[in-house]
Amino acid sequence: MRKHPDADAFVREHLRHPTNATTRLAFADWLDETGMPSNAAWAQYIRLREEADRHAPDSDEQQRLLRQADGSATKVRAKLTLAALIFARDPESILQLIPAANVTVRLDNFAVPTDVLQQVPESVARENLTIPLAAVKETLFCANAAPHHVDTAHKLSFILNRNVVLVRAKQNKIVSALNSGFGGCNIDYFDSQPLFVSFTDIAGGFYALPLHTVAGPDPAFIESIIVQGLRMGATQVRVFPEGHHVAIAYQTGERWSYHDPLPARFWPAIAEVVAREAQMSLAETFADRIAAYGGTTGSFSFLVARTRYVIGVTIRLGSVDPRLTLDLQPAPSID
Repeated sequence: MRKHPDADAFVREHLRHPTNATTRLAFADWLDETGMPSNAAWAQYIRLREEADRHAPDSDEQQRLLRQADGSATKVRAKLTLAALIFARDPESILQLIPAANVTVRLDNFAVPTDVLQQVPESVARENLTIPLAAVKETLFCANAAPHHVDTAHKLSFILNRNVVLVRAKQNKIVSALNSGFGGCNIDYFDSQPLFVSFTDIAGGFYALPLHTVAGPDPAFIESIIVQGLRMGATQVRVFPEGHHVAIAYQTGERWSYHDPLPARFWPAIAEVVAREAQMSLAETFADRIAAYGGTTGSFSFLVARTRYVIGVTIRLGSVDPRLTLDLQPAPSID
């Protein structure tokens, strides 16, 4: 979208007074008057976000309006580039004006506040090339080199157990910011044996799940499932496909707790990563489709917070009751 002096003036005024809804709505009227379809979508996005803000947080009506706003957001062509410091001051108000995917932040001379940096383990930040910018209530606003990749935000939300919103920043600037932030801050991070991340086809053609070229979990993602269970005091984790999603359940005593579901296509990738780490044969595992036994078993060692655990693994990938079970047990001490 070409720059327009009136549009620039509206945006600059909004950045000076980001909580002023009157400015945003006046800008929406101006956008409609241009007669451009992309500007009409932008105007619709602004109005829907504004209307959603009038309803109770997380209410059905608010969620309905936000979904409609997300639909309009995909048609918005305008881009906004601004200093990360300005964005971090009030990210919610800025995203009332323009979708997060259309925002690029400049990280030069931006120092991430320590309390914000501490909310993302270093291994997660580096693995996903993501730098946190601001935290508002249950939402963490971060910069990523490819924020349009929908699975990145979903994956980070799962790992960090909170809502994650991504804006764009240059990759080399993210790396510099990570080095600057974590270089001078004592942050705990996942410490474990490396997990496999490549997804390749397995010999044999008798199974149905597509195990090659699967876009799915990386090492930090798989580690987080285990670490979350250990933090909860869980003794077992179950991962299993359920309809169009993948469910994750943690057992603590007699109680089961469920995490937010994942996209269904993550299932074969999760199973393969864990099977490789436990040195298990997926070909044998897939034989569950025609055999009536409990599944293929294995184990691997996992180190977190200087404590080593033995993760017992049972995988059953047949068509009847497929599941991945992780038993979390401290490793026996050696005298």
